[in-house]
Amino acid sequence: IYTFESFLSIRLIVDSRGFYIKIGGKEKNCLLPLVDCCNFAFYSQLSSRGYFDEDSQEYTVKSLTKINPGEQIFLNYGPFSNTSLLLHYGFVLENNPYDQIAIRIEPPSQPIQQKQLDLLERFNIGFDHCTSLIHPKPYRLVNFLRILSMDEIELERDYSFINHMDFVSDRNESEVYVILRNVFTCLLQSNEDYLSCTEDWSECVKLARLHVRCTASILQNALQSLQEKD
Repeated sequence: IYTFESFLSIRLIVDSRGFYIKIGGKEKNCLLPLVDCCNFAFYSQLSSRGYFDEDSQEYTVKSLTKINPGEQIFLNYGPFSNTSLLLHYGFVLENNPYDQIAIRIEPPSQPIQQKQLDLLERFNIGFDHCTSLIHPKPYRLVNFLRILSMDEIELERDYSFINHMDFVSDRNESEVYVILRNVFTCLLQSNEDYLSCTEDWSECVKLARLHVRCTASILQNALQSLQEKD
């Protein structure tokens, strides 16, 4: 019997175990028995996900080191955030160097001036950003807020290159960092509220809580970086 639940189950198998390989010049998502049994490790023996040889009809994965009989074979799935790992593979890594938090800054209540929109378009800066342990104050996010915080006088200056916005004014910089603190603090409070009110301890919720704790660490690190700025 085909049900929506069975469809989801099968789809999750394909999403979590599929390998994108080129066949006939086109990239296709395929299931590869045995290869898909490899668990994740940052420092894995396998060099990559491998490649498919159309002439021999073989899929090859090379090892960077000697593998002894009976030794478990690991594969690094790639530079994924914990959100991606949880969504596609069902696990979360503490101290994941690739972890990040998506941040969307909603447009301000007052209309954005055309000059501000022109600057955002010139430097290809949108409203969607992220912060991570490695980059707690993303350059594009800071410049995005600098543009939105510019007054009439600041907007009249020449910003031919993006490094012209490394510093706009004391007033502008202060406003930018106030906004960043508010954004990071609100997100952190939301995480802490979830951790304090969740009483379900099923395996799924344990993973969700670990994910939230990792997210909180990123936000705490971001707030610490702002204090160092002061």
